[in-house]
Amino acid sequence: MNTLLYYLLCALIYPLAYLPMWVLHRLSDFLFLIIYYLIPYRKKVVSKQIASSFPEKSAKEVKQITREFYRHFCDIIVESIKSFAITPKEVAARHKCITPEVPKMLFEKGLSISGVSAHYNNWEWFVFSAKTYFQHEVGIVYRPLASPAFERLVRKSRVRMGADLIPTKDVSKFYEKMLQTPSMICLAADQSPRNVSRSYWTSFLNHETPVYFGPEKIAKEYNCAVIFAKTRKVKRSHYEYELIVITENPRETPHGYITQKHLSLLEEEINENPAYWLWTHRRWKRGRPAGIELQKRFVHMHES
Repeated sequence: MNTLLYYLLCALIYPLAYLPMWVLHRLSDFLFLIIYYLIPYRKKVVSKQIASSFPEKSAKEVKQITREFYRHFCDIIVESIKSFAITPKEVAARHKCITPEVPKMLFEKGLSISGVSAHYNNWEWFVFSAKTYFQHEVGIVYRPLASPAFERLVRKSRVRMGADLIPTKDVSKFYEKMLQTPSMICLAADQSPRNVSRSYWTSFLNHETPVYFGPEKIAKEYNCAVIFAKTRKVKRSHYEYELIVITENPRETPHGYITQKHLSLLEEEINENPAYWLWTHRRWKRGRPAGIELQKRFVHMHES
């Protein structure tokens, strides 16, 4: 059954993936009409989270951001379809690193990297563009899909340009590689942790927020540099990203500094253009458990 579903999905997706981007944009426009107007997809969740994150904005402004988000969200859907057939040349044109000297410098120093990303703009295309700019062994941490057919399809799409996809249960195996050769492990640090009682709690976008402590923990345990990928949408389906070094000496930073710093960078990114963050996920569905301290944000974000 899973094999049949896999081939049915291939038959559906691949013909679309080979279409020109301008045709896929028309498909995106059509999807927008459906999921924004006809069959609203999590629209109440999106509007509520935007309104509570930006209490200073009027109802009209919240509605405008929500509308812009759904237009962008539909573009992300068709860009994900394009991922199955996108060429290295197209990736180079559509997802550019504007600071290629950063990974080169870290590689020459022999430093492995704990890379922090977020579900902002097109996060998936980083999987394709990373090997263009990094000499490091690149591993992207992800949560495997429940459906074997979808899992097989997604892996086939994402690994074809050289990056390793690392299921969360296998992350420890990649750590050993980081000790042997300069490597980068990339984690999306803006998801809602499953175990909020063991999470790092702090303020983020006007909410008490549980945060994965993984990037900081990895950096200190394996003494690797930490970078944040800040992405800007240049125009439709064209992005550029800046790699910002948070620290090259993680063990010299105070507890929580790395986590607070990448959160501050993400918050700054979202404030610049709120519509490009993935608002459909319910990030504040759980409250802070009793006895868990809320970590205060650093006033001065400088290494000690």
